[in-house]
Amino acid sequence: MGYLGGVSWAMLVARTCQLYPNAVAATLVHKFFLVFSQWKWPQPVLLKQPVNVNLGFAVWDPRITVSDRYHLMPIITPVYPQQNSTFNVSASTRTIMQEAFNEGLSITDDILIGRSSWDKLFEAPNFFLKYKHFIVLMASSGNGEEQLEWCGLIESKVRHLVGNLERNQHILLAHVNPECYPGPPTPPGDNTPLPTSMWFIGLVFKKSENLNVDLTYDIQSFTTSVHRQATVIKMIRDSMKIEARHVRRKQLCAYLPAHILKRDKKIVGTRNSASPIHKNGVSAGGIGAGDPSGKKRHSDSSVDLLNKKPKLHEVTDMGGENVNSRIVVACGDDSNSSSFSSDEPNNKLQEIGDIPNRTNEDGDSNSVQEEVICI
Repeated sequence: MGYLGGVSWAMLVARTCQLYPNAVAATLVHKFFLVFSQWKWPQPVLLKQPVNVNLGFAVWDPRITVSDRYHLMPIITPVYPQQNSTFNVSASTRTIMQEAFNEGLSITDDILIGRSSWDKLFEAPNFFLKYKHFIVLMASSGNGEEQLEWCGLIESKVRHLVGNLERNQHILLAHVNPECYPGPPTPPGDNTPLPTSMWFIGLVFKKSENLNVDLTYDIQSFTTSVHRQATVIKMIRDSMKIEARHVRRKQLCAYLPAHILKRDKKIVGTRNSASPIHKNGVSAGGIGAGDPSGKKRHSDSSVDLLNKKPKLHEVTDMGGENVNSRIVVACGDDSNSSSFSSDEPNNKLQEIGDIPNRTNEDGDSNSVQEEVICI
C-alpha cells in the first residue's frame, strides 16, 4: 500500500548498524530515528556501492533508467542485480513515515534522558482521530473464498488510488490505513449478508473557503483499473463489488464499532499526554495506525468544527462506466490541512559514508559523520 516491507526495514537497520558498529541496542534504536528523520530523500540508502557485472540484468540506476529518477524513497538491495525495494512509496506515504521517524526521535531523546519509558515508543496512534475526511473503500463478494482473492487484488491496487488522490490539486495528503476491517453491520431483515471488507483513507485538503472537491474521476479511475485487472486474470465474478464513499469523522460510527473509535490511549511515562501533532496537521506515527489497541477518546464537539455536510455521499460502482453518482467533498475551512512539501527527485547516488547532519538547540550543526565508522 506504499509503506515499507520487512526487507526494506531490515536494510535500514543494517545501514544504522554500519554507521554505528559499536553501539549498544538502545543507542542503535535512537540512532536509527536520528539518521532517517534527517535523511535527504530521495538520496538512496545503500549498504554497498552498486556493482554492474554486465550479466544482462537491469539494475537500479537513475543515471541510466529514467523511471528510477522518480522513486521517492529508494532503498537499494546490496547484491546484483541491485533493485529498489521501495518503488511503491508515494509522496503521502513518505510524508507519513517521515513524521513517524521524527516522532520516534523525539520519544527516544526523552527515553535516553530518563523523561519517558520505552513503552511510549510502542503506543499505537489513533488513525481515526487524525483526519476529518475519509474515503471508505468497501469490497464484497459471494463467499469467503472469492472474498480472499478479491481483497488481495484490491489491496495490491490501493496505492494507485492514493496516487490518483495525490494528483488532485486540492488534496495535500492521502493516508491509507493498511488494516483491513470487516464490513459494517447488516441491516435488520437481511438474511444473506455478503462478505465485506473495508479500508479507510484519511484526507487532508488545502485550506480554502467554500471548497467543493469532486473526487468522482479519481475514484472511478481506480475502480475501472481493478475491474479491468480482474477481468484480464479471469478472477471477476458477478458477485464481486467495490464501492467508495466519502465520510466525515463523526459518521465513522456507522462503519466501525465504538471500541475501535473511542478506546482511550494508554499514556506511559511523564511525557505530555496529548497526541503529538506536527505543523503539517498530521499526527506522527502513521505506520500501523490500524491497531485498535490504545485509542484516545474524542468528544462530539471536537469532531466537526463547522458542522458542514458533504454535498454528496454516494457509491461508486465497480466498473466506473456511465456512473451517475458523484463523490463531492465540501470541506471549506474544515479541511484538516496545512502545508506539505514534496521534494523533487534527485538523481545523485549517495556515497556510503554520507549521512545527514543534526542541528542542536543552539543552532550549531553537529555532523553525525564524526561519530561514524564506515565499512
